[in-house]
Amino acid sequence: MKKGDQGKHITGLQKLLVKRGYPVGIDGVYGALAYRAVSAFRAQNMDPHSKLAVLRKKPDSAAAELARVCKQMRDILGAGAKP
Repeated sequence: MKKGDQGKHITGLQKLLVKRGYPVGIDGVYGALAYRAVSAFRAQNMDPHSKLAVLRKKPDSAAAELARVCKQMRDILGAGAKP
């Protein structure tokens, strides 16, 4: 995925980011805001190999939700892909 890409998968990614509290518009275009949000999400929640990072003192329900979101991110971005 690169800046400027468009499509339903980008819209899905943007909706996922908004739901997780990242300020991106939902326009179906992978632009600068989406790129920064994906980078921030990965830095906060995933290791360099797009695997779920160690959860720090999160309740079980929050950990399960985060694991689900990380899997969705990997599915959308492609395992190991750069943001």
